[in-house]
Amino acid sequence: IMRQSKSNKEIADLSKQNQQLSDNYSKLSSDYAKLSERVKQLENSGGNTPAWTSGSKFIDLSSNNGSQAQSWYDSLHQSGVKGLMIKLTEGSEAGSAYLNPLFDEQKSRGIAAGMKFVGAYHYLLAVSVADAQAEARWFLGKLKAKGIPTTAVVSCDVEDSSLAKDKATLTAEVDAFNKVLSDAGYVNTCDYSSASWFSSRFDSHAKYKWVASWGASSKPAIADAWQYTDKYNGASLDCSYSYNQIFV
Repeated sequence: IMRQSKSNKEIADLSKQNQQLSDNYSKLSSDYAKLSERVKQLENSGGNTPAWTSGSKFIDLSSNNGSQAQSWYDSLHQSGVKGLMIKLTEGSEAGSAYLNPLFDEQKSRGIAAGMKFVGAYHYLLAVSVADAQAEARWFLGKLKAKGIPTTAVVSCDVEDSSLAKDKATLTAEVDAFNKVLSDAGYVNTCDYSSASWFSSRFDSHAKYKWVASWGASSKPAIADAWQYTDKYNGASLDCSYSYNQIFV
């Protein structure tokens, strides 16, 4: 009787193992079928993910936009805004030493809404090459302190009325600012200014050009990004179109 019980137990154990093997085989078969279907889809699409298309919208923010609820960002994303640039600094450590107090909030709430954090910008006030370098170091220090990756777009906002009127002088100052950043690994440099300044006030040698031309009927020829309005959705809010994947 004991021998028969032992035999029955072995049969039961083997049956259980067989069932487990059968279940595992069924799961593998299902996984294989899904994998095969995915391979077929990729083959039919040439093996590529959907191509990037230009014209996506991103906003740029500063403390002037104020502290906004998460729902504000959610609504903007739902309206078609896919990314955001945020002002980080202005001036230099020895000068105005300005740091946007809302930067962290604006960044985290934009990301929470589903927007891509494109990068940060600095508002230039330099009066010399040495001053531009000092401003770049102030910006660079805060980029690092905020953990902004070197892959982010880092933009120099060239628009203040106090900047040099001589084209060669301002060009040298902007170039010096960008070189500090690129030497530190932030190679996605970008100059922001109005279309008229790009043609008359300085020569841009940054990797990307972000051109403000509100109300124009078409994209400025040199623009990697076009800030086309300062009244997005009827609010006091800048919005741009992206013409380079680095933005959005």
